[in-house]
Amino acid sequence: MSSINPYFSSSATPNEYFNVQPKYVADKLLYDSIITECYNKFGVPMVYYSVDYNVNYDKLFGEDMDRLIERKFHCMGFYELQEEIELFTRFGIEGIDNFHIYISKKHFEVASTYSIASYNITGDTVGVSAYAPIVPKRGDIMKSLYNNRWYEIVNIQAEQEQFLQNKHSWDLIVKIRVDDHMTVAPALSGDSAISATTDMQNDVFGISATVDAEKDAILYTPIPGEKPPNDPFNGW
Repeated sequence: MSSINPYFSSSATPNEYFNVQPKYVADKLLYDSIITECYNKFGVPMVYYSVDYNVNYDKLFGEDMDRLIERKFHCMGFYELQEEIELFTRFGIEGIDNFHIYISKKHFEVASTYSIASYNITGDTVGVSAYAPIVPKRGDIMKSLYNNRWYEIVNIQAEQEQFLQNKHSWDLIVKIRVDDHMTVAPALSGDSAISATTDMQNDVFGISATVDAEKDAILYTPIPGEKPPNDPFNGW
């Protein structure tokens, strides 16, 4: 223990073996730049939609049942293109392929400060930033531009890319998004993409009207004088 105790003292770091600051700052910044360049060069162009979550709307349960899609911006996500397996059930089509999307923290911090019109999919700034940087959160929406698929973030991690005690990228676990009738902010009123997939008035799986129309044609009408069946449960 005599050889270990010195490393637990107040003067253990920095020392000749662990000198985190400031000698490793340049290495951390270099790793940030390498991750950002890799993801931006070989990633997938995406549109990120920030969704608010205000627990003050329901102070009793601390929930937000009327979430607002606030704004959007371009970003680059890195992931292996998925097969996107779908399960066809009596309740509709369900996506069962949750997967990970990786985004450089440095890239996301900068991209989130721009609007969709001032920051293009290659990461080039073509306008002036107008927003404060944000961090990803559960419930936010992402759209992949190569296949026009919509994803919802279900969990967020940052431990995948760790180097010199720093976490350099966001690890976003996503699933296929389903419409849950969110409200769209006025700033996105002209966004036909999100409007077409949010708060849809006509459900593509809504077949109630068709079923009701066909039901009348097959219902049995008792003939005059026919006795009802002897139900042992008396209608229960």
